[in-house]
Amino acid sequence: MKVFVDTNVVMEMLDSRNEADLIGSIFDWLDNHDIKPYLSVGSFYTITYLSERLLHKQGLTRPQLTGKLRELLIGIIDEFQISSIGSKELLKGVSDEQFTDLEDSYQLQSASYADCDILITINTKDFKDYTDSKIKIYSPRLFFKEFIEE
Repeated sequence: MKVFVDTNVVMEMLDSRNEADLIGSIFDWLDNHDIKPYLSVGSFYTITYLSERLLHKQGLTRPQLTGKLRELLIGIIDEFQISSIGSKELLKGVSDEQFTDLEDSYQLQSASYADCDILITINTKDFKDYTDSKIKIYSPRLFFKEFIEE
């Protein structure tokens, strides 16, 4: 099993939002099964930007903010395999008429490039027109129910 994780899943956990505990359980399960999930390099950029904003909201200032951000990002690099796509895959993502949200198309291209068979996202509705069955789209809750919950 090769699992790709959308940006919104990571941010849900980092910002302690509604599904953070559920996502934490998924990451623990993946780790216990020696499955290192994939993350796109684009997600990494976005997570860097959003995490910096979160740390700033928590009252951290430079240089403490930068130190904490580096620590967080090194942890992410350790926990994920990073999938980076090139212009060919980006062009395919831009041209894919199944998507109105092109960022989701890039995520799918990154998952495909890494040969993932599962993509976990909170915004499954953004993939509703996706028809290729090579990559299965799961919400965190559905992934948990299908693979973890007994």
